Amino acid sequence: MSKYIVLWVEDTPQEIPEFEPLVNKKDIELKWFDNARDANHYLETNIEQLSAAVLDIESYIENGVQDEDESSFFSVTRKLNELKGRNPVKYFAFTGKGEQLRKREKFEKNHNCRVFDKQYEAVKAIKYLEQLVQDHEDYAILQKYEKAFAIFECEPPVLDISLRPQLIQLVKSWDIYALRNSSMLDAQLLR
Repeated sequence: MSKYIVLWVEDTPQEIPEFEPLVNKKDIELKWFDNARDANHYLETNIEQLSAAVLDIESYIENGVQDEDESSFFSVTRKLNELKGRNPVKYFAFTGKGEQLRKREKFEKNHNCRVFDKQYEAVKAIKYLEQLVQDHEDYAILQKYEKAFAIFECEPPVLDISLRPQLIQLVKSWDIYALRNSSMLDAQLLR
C-alpha cells in the first residue's frame, strides 16, 4: 500500500524524536518543513498529494524568522483553506506552547481544529492523525482500488508517483459516474 502523505510544519522536531518514526509505521509519510513559506510553496504545487496536515502553532514564517504579527499556523491554514477546492486537507495543531494550551478549548473552537501538546500527547496526536487520513476522501479510493494503485509500488514503477493524484481524481470521477448510473438503473427497475 502506498504511503499517505502528510504535511508537517515544525521548527523543533528534535523535541519529539519519537513522532516521525511512529507515524511512518502507520503507512504515513511526513513532508517536514520548519517554516510557513516553504510549506506554503509545497502546498501550491503538491496539495493534491496530501491526506492531512500537522501544524505547530508558532514556528517560523521564513527560515529562522519569527513574525510578531502572524504565526506559521495562520499562514499555512490560510493557504490550506485557499486550496481546499483542489484538495480539502484537514489539520490539527501540535504544539508545546503552554500558554496556548491553557486556552485550548477556545483555540479549538475559534480555529475549528484539535490541539495536542507535543510534550505529553504524541500518541493521541498520532491516533488522531490516522483518523484524519482515513477520513480523507482519497483514502477510500486507495483502499477500494488497492490493486490498481499497486502500479506505483512495482520495481520499477509502472507509473511515476507524481501521477497518483491524477489517477485518484480519474477513479473518483468514474466512481461517481458509476454510482449515479446505478441509481438511475435502480430507479428504472423500481418502476
